[in-house]
Amino acid sequence: MSAVDRPGVEPRTPALRFALGAAAAALAFVYFGPVFFGQFRPSEPGRDFSQEWLSARNFWTGAPVYSPQRDAMLRHSGLDTPYFEAEMKWNAHPPVAVLVALPFGLITDYAAAHLVWNCVTFFLFVLGFVLLARELGIDVRGGAAFWALALIVSWNAIHQHLFQGQLGFLIAFLLIVGWIADHRGHQTAAGIAVGIAAAMKVFPGLVLVYFVAAGRWRAVAVALLTGVLLHAVALALFGPAAFETYVRDVLPSLGRFQDSWLNVSFTGYWRRIGFALGAPAVGVAVAVACRLLAIVAIWWVGRSAVGADDRGRAFALAVVGMLLASPIAWTHYFVLLVIPLLFLWQRLPSGLARVALVAVTAVLWLPERLVPALYLGTEAVSGSSLDTMPNSVWMAVVVLGPFTYALAALFLLVGFARLTPVPVADRPN
Repeated sequence: MSAVDRPGVEPRTPALRFALGAAAAALAFVYFGPVFFGQFRPSEPGRDFSQEWLSARNFWTGAPVYSPQRDAMLRHSGLDTPYFEAEMKWNAHPPVAVLVALPFGLITDYAAAHLVWNCVTFFLFVLGFVLLARELGIDVRGGAAFWALALIVSWNAIHQHLFQGQLGFLIAFLLIVGWIADHRGHQTAAGIAVGIAAAMKVFPGLVLVYFVAAGRWRAVAVALLTGVLLHAVALALFGPAAFETYVRDVLPSLGRFQDSWLNVSFTGYWRRIGFALGAPAVGVAVAVACRLLAIVAIWWVGRSAVGADDRGRAFALAVVGMLLASPIAWTHYFVLLVIPLLFLWQRLPSGLARVALVAVTAVLWLPERLVPALYLGTEAVSGSSLDTMPNSVWMAVVVLGPFTYALAALFLLVGFARLTPVPVADRPN
């Protein structure tokens, strides 16, 4: 839906829309282009993609896929990385994520592997973006295409994703495929896409809450079967020892990330407040309560999903909810939010709700260290996300809270804002 089609929005001539979009894209490429393109190939290893690459290299060289990363990096690249010993001793991702990365482990140079990974997964992300826009009936030609380019090139979450070589582009693509399939009534395809995403990282499994609530039983069964089959393949390739190491050593090591000052989920937000108040147990309890409320809201909206339009809303709500309800959520996870953001862009009428969407989007585009740096200074926030931050309620609520507030506002908009009728004919179940 274009601006011309939305009530209350003044129409612009196509030439003006094209000129404004082209100018925005040009400015974005001039200012952000060097950073954006420079992130595709890192200058040195030690990024998050190192986890997948090292485990894949271990597999191809006959070593256990889960072994201390500092030792693995020294073995495969000759570099000693004490950073791994201090913060990322193990590959934190499940065995299925390693399974997906196996082809990239055949590339012996880390920088080259990271580059190929970024090119492949970013292409899938952009492809998913275009497919989703088309499914929603959003015209991405002309000026709109330029605006989309400007936002993609300038979005901090994308910069961080490329820099770290994270899994989110691939997961976003899978969730988009799942959303489109479910919107069209293809439960089997939706279940496969969601099942793969949840097998790679557990939190996308929250979409199953919507599937169950809406009675999408075939999608539930297919998603679970897909996850089981992928884990069976990983078990056959990597052996039981890999799963034993992951459960015994890797999972317990992830708990400290919940307290990170960059953790934007309900867990991170309320645990910081609990520590600031000297009542950590209260913070944990409130976080659990908020996570349960998010799940109940997804269930409630899913129960009311009777047509394709309602199902699209419930699925989009689950995507926002998975970031809030996950024990750990980083700002680069925001690339997953293209589903709810585009959905609301098409469906929200003009007024306060649309203003709120613009404000939420602006916050989600900010660098994660910007607000803390403005308050504390750049040097204070230039280190690790696990570094201790000033333990005050002001820091927890005001300085470190905006991303969580933006996610919560987006959750409310997707779940409960009044929406305009969908311009595309509803599809049967």
